[in-house]
Amino acid sequence: MQWGEIVAMMLATLVGLSLGALGSGGSIITIPLLVYVAGVPADKAVGMSLVIVGTTSLMGAVLHMRNGNVAWKPSLLFALTGTVGAYLGAAFVLLVAKSGPDGYVAAISGLGANGYGEHSPGLYSASGVFLAEVVLTFIFLVVILGATSSRGMTGFAGVAVGLCLALIHLVDIPLTNCSINPARSTGRRARIPAREPFSG
Repeated sequence: MQWGEIVAMMLATLVGLSLGALGSGGSIITIPLLVYVAGVPADKAVGMSLVIVGTTSLMGAVLHMRNGNVAWKPSLLFALTGTVGAYLGAAFVLLVAKSGPDGYVAAISGLGANGYGEHSPGLYSASGVFLAEVVLTFIFLVVILGATSSRGMTGFAGVAVGLCLALIHLVDIPLTNCSINPARSTGRRARIPAREPFSG
C-alpha cells in the first residue's frame, strides 16, 4: 500500500463524519480524495465514489430498517421513480441539444456534466470548483436545517429551500454546471460516462 492510499484512507474518516453529521457531502469529498491523494483516475473515482458513499448510506439504512424507521413502499417507489426521472431528464436534455442547428455529440460536448478544467463552463480549476461545491452545499444544508427546525417558520420552509437552491444554481452553473444533487450527476453519467469527471 502506497503513502497516498494510506493518507486517503485516513481522510476517508472525514467523509464518514460529513455523512453522519450533515447527511450529505460524501461524493464531493470522496472524488477529490481518490483523484488527488490516492492517484485514482477521475473516471474510475466517480464509479468508486458511488460504491463508497452507497455502502456508507446502506449501513445507515440498515440501522434505520432495524429500528422500524423505513416505510418500504414509498421508499422503493420514490427511489425507482427518482432514478427513472434522472435518466429521462438526461434523455430529454440530450434530445433538445441534438435539435440545434449544428447538431450535438454528447461524448464531445458533454451533457451538462459537472466538471473542472475543460469540463467547467468557465474553465475553473479543480480546487476552485471543489471549494465552490463544498461551500454552496454547506450553505444549502444550513438553510434546509434552519428552515425545517422547530424554531423556524416551517410553513415557509419550501419557499426558503427553493429560493436558496435557485440562487445556488445561478452561482454554481457557470463554475461547475452545479452538482449539489447526486441524482442529477448520476443520470447524466449513465448517458455519457467519459464526460463526468466530478459528479456528485
